[in-house]
Amino acid sequence: MKKILLLLLPFVAAALITRAQTIHYGVKGGLGLSSKTSKVFPSFYGGGFANFKLNDHWSLQPEVLYSYNGQNQKFTILDPGEPLHTVTFKTREKYLSVPLMVQYHITSKLYVEAGPEVSMLLDAKQGSAGNWQHYTSYYHRFSLAGSAGVGYKLPFGLGVSARYMYGITKSIGAEYNSNLRVGIDYTFGKK
Repeated sequence: MKKILLLLLPFVAAALITRAQTIHYGVKGGLGLSSKTSKVFPSFYGGGFANFKLNDHWSLQPEVLYSYNGQNQKFTILDPGEPLHTVTFKTREKYLSVPLMVQYHITSKLYVEAGPEVSMLLDAKQGSAGNWQHYTSYYHRFSLAGSAGVGYKLPFGLGVSARYMYGITKSIGAEYNSNLRVGIDYTFGKK
């Protein structure tokens, strides 16, 4: 079922885009909190978008984003005859993501959005005490997530947004990605 939906998605998007009244391009970026466990890790993202206005209330916004995520986990190690010591194990991941957001404009400035996000893992590394090892081959190369958020358009082409992304497919083992993103965007040619 997932494969059928993924195959149909580009065709539905193309049909909607051909009906677009106005197209605007822009850039966006911001900070995030990523998590695979209960602990969160500060992250960042950035990229570009194209916004296809379908009518006064609806628009479709495909994006291409680079994101840097991770997590820190602390473990207490017990060696017989040795004192207890704590080790911080770090994971860092780099993704290229393509969200396809459907936006509903409540007013001319305020909107809500939701849609799928396909991500490709570019690099993953894990380590502690400065010893890093690349673990990209242990991860699933592609992942699928669902995203939902809210945004507000400011004057001079600026905007602010908040979005939550939760993984539908696993990224490694039994773990799913999740990320809360807060950022700013700039739409070219807007006043």
